[in-house]
Amino acid sequence: MHPSLPLTSLLQALDPDSERAAHLYRSLQKRIARFFQINNASDPESLADEVIDRLAERLGSTQPGDIGSPQAFALGIARNVLREDQRKQRREERTATEWAAFTLANKGHDEELLHDLDQCMAQMRDDQRLLLRTYYQWSGREKIEHHRRISEQLGLTLNALRNRLMRARTELDKCIQRRRSDVLGSDSTKGQEVRQAGNRSPNRSR
Repeated sequence: MHPSLPLTSLLQALDPDSERAAHLYRSLQKRIARFFQINNASDPESLADEVIDRLAERLGSTQPGDIGSPQAFALGIARNVLREDQRKQRREERTATEWAAFTLANKGHDEELLHDLDQCMAQMRDDQRLLLRTYYQWSGREKIEHHRRISEQLGLTLNALRNRLMRARTELDKCIQRRRSDVLGSDSTKGQEVRQAGNRSPNRSR
């Protein structure tokens, strides 16, 4: 199988000699992965592949020499990808914090809400339920390794795993909101009926 056109452009930009270009390509990929590893990125290998893909696409759409050193340009792309990954990690941390705060704040204080949570979880598919229960159990490097194991078990990339998690969270949140709305609506109706009954009661004799 011949390399794709963008990859061919990248190899040619690295070195006209195919063997040296292949060596430089592998070296560049390792350096980028190392850059992500040092900066605690979520998935250094996959992010390095993303950088290489973006670099190859850019080289394939520009004239030779327009971007200068491919290695230096790749580092600039890597910095952008790292910022994107850090934003994703912060969103995940906020989600995990919200989830933990929700369960801790309501434990023993709002049995109805916890009951709604259990009922909604029971309605979800087994894989969604398992994903939600296991995804937030770890932090730091352990979290990254744990998430990688989950993605491998499910045959997904980390990005696909995050997307599946977000869909499951959205579905769970909607279910809880529906159940809470039903409960609040029922309570409101009962309260209104009580008030109306009170208004209809005979006046006390003077």
